[in-house]
Amino acid sequence: MTHGTSPDADTLSHVSVAPHVLNYAVDQRFLADVATETKQYLEDLANDRSIQFHLIEARAKTFDSYSDKAAKIDAAGQLKYPEPQRQITDCVAARVIVFTERARKEISDLLERRCIVSEMQNPGHSKNNGYDSDHFIITGTQDPAALLRYSNLAKFFQKYPGLEIQVRTVAGHAWAEYEHDVKYKSSDYRELSPSKKGIINQRFVESGGLRRLMDQVFNEIDDLLSPAPAAEATDEDQEGYAAEGEDAVDPDHDPDPQPLMPYMVAELIRSRFPEDAADDAEAIQELTKHLEALNVTTIGRLRLKLAGLKEGQVAQRMGYTPATTGIRKFDDELLAIFAEAYVERAASEDRRETLRMRLRRVKGQFAIYSIEGTAGSGASNPMTAAAAVRALARIVAIRLGRESAQIENAIAINKSAISAGSKARQVDTPKGRLFVSTNLTRQYAESLMRTLVTKLAGSNVQVFRAGDLILEAPPTPPVPRPASD
Repeated sequence: MTHGTSPDADTLSHVSVAPHVLNYAVDQRFLADVATETKQYLEDLANDRSIQFHLIEARAKTFDSYSDKAAKIDAAGQLKYPEPQRQITDCVAARVIVFTERARKEISDLLERRCIVSEMQNPGHSKNNGYDSDHFIITGTQDPAALLRYSNLAKFFQKYPGLEIQVRTVAGHAWAEYEHDVKYKSSDYRELSPSKKGIINQRFVESGGLRRLMDQVFNEIDDLLSPAPAAEATDEDQEGYAAEGEDAVDPDHDPDPQPLMPYMVAELIRSRFPEDAADDAEAIQELTKHLEALNVTTIGRLRLKLAGLKEGQVAQRMGYTPATTGIRKFDDELLAIFAEAYVERAASEDRRETLRMRLRRVKGQFAIYSIEGTAGSGASNPMTAAAAVRALARIVAIRLGRESAQIENAIAINKSAISAGSKARQVDTPKGRLFVSTNLTRQYAESLMRTLVTKLAGSNVQVFRAGDLILEAPPTPPVPRPASD
């Protein structure tokens, strides 16, 4: 997408030009500002929900391009756009290029919910040639705050008939860019014989199948990195995450019972993210109320909740942009700790929607374990360290009995054998119930995994962390042979 220059408006005023053409010349700088704000608006939408994208770009249509389009004649010899100021909708246009179809759907769904959409289509559905891209014409936004934040964009919607946005995957973008360059920009293609054009067209159709395959592979990779949430919240969804290298904390202990105040939250954010701004009083007030809804009403209790996370641990793994605020990073830390409970206690459905989309990404940073070799199955879905301990405890109980799965202060047949601060969770097995601690550091969880895997000699059970083999059941001990005479 490129920007162009326009003739001086004073020059045009001395020649015979249509008023809409003169207006367009006058608006060139304004339209460039609108394109900048459109790009920022789309980036903010994606970043606020942790939707990964490859590229977001926006451009203002050049004066020459607008003039040429306004003067186009159709097959009947009539103007294609008799009222161009009302019919040309790509005076500002944007593209959102994402890595996966899931991200594409998330962006497209967001545009439908947050914007006023006058038209939405995928031209590939009618072309059947391999093209695949969602096209939107946006005539406004349903977010009043966005209109205040992006004032030029708000003025644009009042004056122009809308702007166009395309959403596609990187695979779809590669296909579309090359196909467009070959068939619409290349004089070599135009000079080919019909039979050779047909061969090229067929090759593009075939490459469309490869594009679909690439989309599918990228989707599978994304599912492994960030598993999609279940239709209903499970125990695993409700579970927060403890961090490596920190001791698990007793949730009932409160070393500082001072009532939690917004200024305390702001100070805590600044201490955790000293290089990031934390001066949005309204956002901090909302965070404080959100914590109160989770029964975190003192500064001591908040610090205890955060004790399971190293400062910056979530931020280091989330791939934030430089513009991400400390408040947003702190918000994600709380999301990592409280998980689904943090989503459900949000004050509005819009906020819940935003957090729900982020939760998959946050959770994916911790759900890095998988288990292979159980009952001849392949690798399990990614899981957290605590979930891996529960899964292994269940395997041991099934193979060797519940007693063999017990580990002092961590896994027990009776819940009373585990301290309340360990947050024991019930695990059902065909041999009966087990109770397994969930308030585990990664280091301690892996120690428990090692103990459990050692008990599974000869089972072929393997434990992987982020794709790397870290534990493997030992081979079956050899049966001693009777001594020969």
